[in-house]
Order: sequence, then C-alpha cells, then structure tokens
Amino acid sequence: MIGPSTSSQTWHGGTVEESTSRVRCHMAQISFRSDALPALTTLGWLNRSRLVLLGVILTLGLYSSASQAFENDSNPIVDLDFDEKYSIDQVSTKEAAKKPLYFYLQKRNGGYPQVDPYRFTVDIGTDFQTWLDHRVPPSSKRSDDRSLALEITAHINENVKDKILVSPVAHNGPNHMTVAGEASKRFISFDFLLDPNYEAPNGWALHLQAWQCCSGHPPFAIRVTPSQIKSAPIEFNFVVTNDSLERDQFGVPRSIFKTQIARDRWYHMALELEPRPVGSKEPGRIVVWLNGSTLFDWRGFWGFEPNENSPYTRGLVRDAIGIDLGVYRRRQATTQTILFDHIKFGPTLSSVVSK
Repeated sequence: MIGPSTSSQTWHGGTVEESTSRVRCHMAQISFRSDALPALTTLGWLNRSRLVLLGVILTLGLYSSASQAFENDSNPIVDLDFDEKYSIDQVSTKEAAKKPLYFYLQKRNGGYPQVDPYRFTVDIGTDFQTWLDHRVPPSSKRSDDRSLALEITAHINENVKDKILVSPVAHNGPNHMTVAGEASKRFISFDFLLDPNYEAPNGWALHLQAWQCCSGHPPFAIRVTPSQIKSAPIEFNFVVTNDSLERDQFGVPRSIFKTQIARDRWYHMALELEPRPVGSKEPGRIVVWLNGSTLFDWRGFWGFEPNENSPYTRGLVRDAIGIDLGVYRRRQATTQTILFDHIKFGPTLSSVVSK
C-alpha cells in the first residue's frame, strides 16, 4: 500500500508544501479462461505457473506506473489559453441579451473550427461584450497569445442579475469538483487584469464562483467590495457559505479575507479548493497565492451537504461543484471589464503553476 507523500516546491521565489493524501491506481483486469489453460500448456509456450507469474508482474508494473504517474503528476486537467487557434462563437454583441444565452469557445483544428467544452452563460437583459484581446501577461512567451476579455455595463440600477461567465470547470461536466471523494481537492490558477477604466461596483459583484449545483448561493466566491465612487480602489473580498450560514441568514456569506487589486496590472492567482460541508469530520481548506506569495490559508466548513430538497439552500443540492470566471452582479450603472489568460485546473499545485 502506498501512503501519503509530501514534497516541497519552489514557485516564483516562494516555498509551498504540497501533500498528496490519496493515490489512484487504475488497473486493467486480466482474465484467463480456466478451460484454455491445458491447451496453452500443451503448446509448450505457456503453462499455469508462468501465467501466475505473468499476472503478478503485470499487476506490480501497473501499480508502480500508475502510482508514480499520480505522485509526479504535473499535467493539468484543464489548460486553457487564447492564442490564434481560438475564436468565440458568433454571439458576442453589445446588444442586451433578449433571452439567456449559451455559447462556446471555438478552436481551429486543421482549418475547421470545433467547439471546445468551455461554455459562456449570459443572463436575460445583460448588456455584455466578450472578445479576445491582445493585452497579455508579461509572462506570455508566444507571439500569438491573447487574453479573454469580459465586460458588463448598464445605464440603470435594477434589482435583477447581470451575468457573463465562462466555465473552465463545468458543474455538469466530467471534470467537476465534489464535496466528497477524490475530486474534492482541486487547484486552479489564472492570470487576470482589471481594465484601466474598470469602475467600482455600487452593489454586489463577483469575478469567480465555485458553484454547487443546483440551488442556493455559491459556497465560495471572489466578490468586489461595493463603493459609491466609481474610481475608488478595488478590493477583492473572498467569501464562503455553508448550510448553517444559509440557514441563519440566507444570501449573506462569511468574509474570510480581503485584499486590494490595482487596475491595469496583471496578476497571477492560484487557489487550492477543498470543500467540506458542516458536519464533516475535518474542516475544508482554501489557500490563495498571489504572484507566487501566499495571500492566505483558511480552514473551515464551506459547501453544502447534498440533499434532494435542502431547507437551507431552498432546493436541490448535488455533489458537483463547477468554477466560473467573469462578471456576475446586481444590475447597476457601472462598467466592469476583466481579462483572463492561462487558466489551468488540476489535482495538484504543481499541475497548475509554472516551475
């Protein structure tokens, strides 16, 4: 049996500890018909003892290669950039959405565009725009690199939702997180920039959510602190919620950290996300690194217990959690434009950060 392993890594001048508590091994099942063994033995090239020995060797080899691949895994599950191969499905428009919109990134393969599994979601009435921008992080090494820009604007304040989100990790896709099991600990990293003309929101707004299907509020989100002054400094507010918080005050998450973010400056953010609902034996964890340095390391309960009809989230709650990036807010007479690049999602920190 292979036990936990811990490795120390240097990343952009900072030292981080990465712990692997589980090892997944996928073994091929090899079976032999018992009535075929005498025939094989008669042929003289394989007998029962050799079959047993062969099975042992194959088994040990599969365990060894699988465990080694997982322990040294540096490959992300999602590795998304926006070079010249990418385009956006032809719905990007300045006109407000007349109905909920769903569209996808497209990637050329041999000259023909193919739909990639990264979906955009737009709420009714949202005055949005999304495009591929030539502003890229200083770390970009390719001449054809581009970033993904998402923007929302409005001329009135209304108590309705505006939304333009892209889902690098869809809650209903094959790579979603879970609140239990081997997929409950995941890492994501990305570069982002707030446009120079980014206006401070005067109501709630967020740029990242870990959304647990299919009711209630996102159990983890990166919100922007509201201000009545559009040119005010921008503050990111990292918030969580769980069944107890939703029960006590529905829709009011708990702030776990705040930090100021400058306009017109590229940042690199990496997150470790490990949800645990109230009642779990151990608390969950959220770690955030900004430009290679640890911003905070928080432990506590976040996420919801799966339930067919939760009295706390007021509806169906599944085990699946997806991650969305973009602009999601209360409609207001302000404009927010944010750019993303080099989005990675994986099972270990080493799978989503550059060495």
